[in-house]
Amino acid sequence: MQKTILFTFLFSLQLFSQNGTLSGTVYDKSTGEPVIGANIILMNSKIGVASDFDGKYLIKNIPVGVYNIRVFNMGYDEEVIPNLEIKDNNIAIVNVKLKSITYQTDEVVVTAKAFQNTESSVLSKRKNNAAIGDGISAEQIKKSTDATSGDALKRITGLQLVDNKFLFIRGVSDRYNQTMINGTSVTSTSADKKSFSFDMLLSNLIDNSNVAKSATPDLPGDFSGGIVQLNTIDFPESKLVKSSYSSAFNAATSQKMIRTSQQNSTDWIGVDKGVRSFPDLNNISSIQSNLKNTWAPTQHVAPLNQSVALSFGDRYEVGEQMLGIVSSVSYRTSYNRNHFNITDIENGSKIRDFAGDVDKFTVLWGGLFDASIKLNEENSISLRNNYFLSGEDQVSFKKGFHQTDGDRKDYALEWNEREMLSSQLTGEHLFDDEAFKLNWQLYNSTSMALMKDRRALEYSRTEGASSEDPFIAKPGERAWSWLNDNVKGIKADLKYSQSNYIFAIPFTNDAINFDNISFKTGFLYDVKNRDYKIRYFQVTDRYLDWSNNSYRIEPVETIYAEDHFGPGKWNLIETSKSSDNYLANQSLSTFYALTDLEWKIFDRKTLFIGGFRFENSKQNVYTTISPDSPTADTATIAQADLLPSFNLTYWLSDFMNFRIAYSNTINRPEFREMSKAVYFDHNKYEWLYGNTELKRAFIRNFDLRWEFYPSAGEIFAVSYFYKNITDAIEEEIIISAGDINRTWFNSPKAENFGLELEFKKSFFNTLSLYGNYTRVISVVDFIQVSGNTINPITHIATRPLQGQSPWMINLGIGYTHPIIKNSINISLNSYGKRLDAVLGFGEENIYEESRTSIDLTYIQPVFDGIEAKFSVRDIGSPNIILTKGGADYRTTRRGATYSLQFSFDILEFSQKIGSSK
Repeated sequence: MQKTILFTFLFSLQLFSQNGTLSGTVYDKSTGEPVIGANIILMNSKIGVASDFDGKYLIKNIPVGVYNIRVFNMGYDEEVIPNLEIKDNNIAIVNVKLKSITYQTDEVVVTAKAFQNTESSVLSKRKNNAAIGDGISAEQIKKSTDATSGDALKRITGLQLVDNKFLFIRGVSDRYNQTMINGTSVTSTSADKKSFSFDMLLSNLIDNSNVAKSATPDLPGDFSGGIVQLNTIDFPESKLVKSSYSSAFNAATSQKMIRTSQQNSTDWIGVDKGVRSFPDLNNISSIQSNLKNTWAPTQHVAPLNQSVALSFGDRYEVGEQMLGIVSSVSYRTSYNRNHFNITDIENGSKIRDFAGDVDKFTVLWGGLFDASIKLNEENSISLRNNYFLSGEDQVSFKKGFHQTDGDRKDYALEWNEREMLSSQLTGEHLFDDEAFKLNWQLYNSTSMALMKDRRALEYSRTEGASSEDPFIAKPGERAWSWLNDNVKGIKADLKYSQSNYIFAIPFTNDAINFDNISFKTGFLYDVKNRDYKIRYFQVTDRYLDWSNNSYRIEPVETIYAEDHFGPGKWNLIETSKSSDNYLANQSLSTFYALTDLEWKIFDRKTLFIGGFRFENSKQNVYTTISPDSPTADTATIAQADLLPSFNLTYWLSDFMNFRIAYSNTINRPEFREMSKAVYFDHNKYEWLYGNTELKRAFIRNFDLRWEFYPSAGEIFAVSYFYKNITDAIEEEIIISAGDINRTWFNSPKAENFGLELEFKKSFFNTLSLYGNYTRVISVVDFIQVSGNTINPITHIATRPLQGQSPWMINLGIGYTHPIIKNSINISLNSYGKRLDAVLGFGEENIYEESRTSIDLTYIQPVFDGIEAKFSVRDIGSPNIILTKGGADYRTTRRGATYSLQFSFDILEFSQKIGSSK
């Protein structure tokens, strides 16, 4: 990351060209797709270039003056832009839309990726795609309060953000969805989750986000709800140097006392380099003597939340080649306090009743460095690197009642680091007059999650004791864990395209005239490895002398002081078990073939994409039984799947289409879910353990959608979806002796179906409205047991799918002044009561109640190149409530966040200052 920052700084010094510069993109007016090879000529001069793969062009060192710009290409009417003034040290950006000519000629077939960081371009791509999907652009993200990619994605139809980091799509939990960054699957950054943590990626690094909701053969087969395709910021049309700074006030946290663990000088960069690191020593006694007394939290006033970002991009001529570079660095800190209550009643008896706080200090770094070189008009190579690092200090304190201990107060302190580096080397090559296109990619994604020095200490006293009676400490525990994930692979595909292809139907005199036809085939080989280790150490009173018995009632600040350890005092013992650790790997080989057709039925455009995908996967999870055992407890899932899919789109008019899609997909367990390793979650106060008998789920998906595009940037859409899931993977909670245990299991059969409504509408080019509504119904068959353990009564019953909300709503309204360009946006996000966890024998399930949040954003241009943004997030800050049997089970209270951000276009600002002189 340091190299990325240095590179960005050095290039940001080059702010001016010698003369003027002309830059832009050439589009097809009817389709919105970029036009390759369009000629851009400055008339009455010898200056000109051709547009590249993305339809973009750049002309530097243009003498100051006024020019007529001529843009033309075979198959299009030419455009002339008159009287364009080229100024010294200035960049003129001119985007051109060419209209296809109407007479018959040999058609030029172009293939290029869409340039789509605006809402209109995202909708344009969606409109012309054969598959069903939704998206959000950088333009729309800018108008919201969204800080991370997860915050932004929850605005998309059918998406719900859970725990501020995991996405549920179309009513199915995060484990049924897939995440890709720049076309590559990424590793998980959570020990107990299959899915990507979306709080890791800052929203200002996103160019656009697309969610594929229907499968195509060239997409991964391991999903059901959707595939989230995150695309980071692309190469700019011209030199780009931008920065931003924001500060935020949280009503529940900022300028108030919060708890933190003992800190060191590097916490501000999200990396612990001292007080929490595991002592790399050889024996317990040396560890004991080197561990500091850091059991007590410290308290201080929480400052305002801060964030800063810097971006740079440009294009350079390197001989006959064109080199594009873009780099960006973002940094954010946040302080947050959540107050919670937990009340758990089983068979009319209170198991636990607690109130407490969770205080968090979070640092999030995000950076990217991308370089692309166009060797010639037919060949280009790109290198993309994305790096994210998160450091989080968390202190929780709760006080109340527990069935087995009476009155109790608990402390837990921990530091967590998550880090991910994703790199892709990609090539794009055209052959045979662009009829053949070869794409290949080598990729590597590495993630690390470290839990450093989690300290857990419990005090208790007998229920009903006098308030004067002291609390007595239970043995305290310290723990460290290490999670390392790596995914690497190679993929390639070859596509053949042809226009105006006539297919003669055998044994008849009939033929089908295809406007466009293409065939695509490809393969992928992917290997994933995981290494998870955890070590537990416990303080024991086994050798405590009677004279030192008062240690038990000392406060958290002094109870485990360094001089309290030794002969006749506290001792430290390791309680780790071999079965706490596991190794895992997965190999995945895939092959696919598809055909993509465009023709006319009743003189209306019809699109079809279909084929099959073959995936051969083998997952192994090895959990050591004991140190003396030469073998491990192995869970294996080896499965080969043939996954057909098709998507058909019929255009009812130039502005309206109807889509139908069918596919078979799968859902494989995550490594943690297959391991017997046991872990205690101090956030939910639950024990987690895996299930070695888990099977992969098989899903049949069916989709219908009607879309109407009245004008650019506008849409009305209605969708219906149905999913039939065999061996659905769900979470289950089992209560035993007052302990809460969470695990995973297969439900034999589940159905999930629903309706999606969506609209985006503009008025007078100043007012915009958008909204979407998702209604989901799911039915899971299960064996319900009533009565008691001696005489159980069983029968078949149904319930919703675990994690599914029955409805979700997003609404928004925005206004932009046509002259001064200031804007105000108000958005609402709401979801219905969802099943949080399935409970075991005779227990009521746990539900998360409905919640609505409202956000407001006001954007004000201050000066050329400077913009201010004020936002209020989570107005009213309603509680997050979990219920069990209709009664409150856990309530979490959070505060609204007020932020002010200033964005600087350094290049634009500098040019304005220069021209004013």
